[in-house]
Amino acid sequence: AADLTDPAKHVAGFLRTAHNDKVQGQVAAQFVAEELKLTKVATIHDGSPYAEGLVGAFTENFTGLGGAITAAEAVGPTDTDMRPVLTKIAATGPEMLYYPIFTTSGGLISTQSEEIEGLGPAIKNMGADGLFSPDFLKAAGPSAVGMYLSSPDFSTFGPDYAGKLLPAYEAKFGTKPTSAFHAHAYDATMLFISAIEQ
Repeated sequence: AADLTDPAKHVAGFLRTAHNDKVQGQVAAQFVAEELKLTKVATIHDGSPYAEGLVGAFTENFTGLGGAITAAEAVGPTDTDMRPVLTKIAATGPEMLYYPIFTTSGGLISTQSEEIEGLGPAIKNMGADGLFSPDFLKAAGPSAVGMYLSSPDFSTFGPDYAGKLLPAYEAKFGTKPTSAFHAHAYDATMLFISAIEQ
């Protein structure tokens, strides 16, 4: 959440190990506008601070780059029938559906949008790190193919990430990390351990 390190609201002692969603929303908007060359996007959030923050950052940056938000909708975290919202969105003629939400809702939107004329294969879909997991691939099935997801850029961790952290993780657990935030969690844990030792 961007508010956590907003200079006007920051609480002393809070340290960020996960990236700021203000940046993630900006990067997603730039990718859609500049790389994919799309100009019309519909958004869906689930009312969580995470999803609303990402949709807000995406919207601000995408419209700033000349793009238009054709629809800004919300679903409840326990909703199972996304068709009414998706039908409403389809009528606005988006080129992309941006839904930075979580696994269950993301899977339902991905699969049910294929049933709606004007959505499905006719447009592109994009989510964020809340969907960047094997669980989402199971929930969305074949409808996840071709979808765009933003996630942490592991190259920013430097050479120790690939040279030390990954080999140590695989040696201990016998598998590669499946969570998008494994390195962030490691850093957060080490901050706590260092503070306790001191």
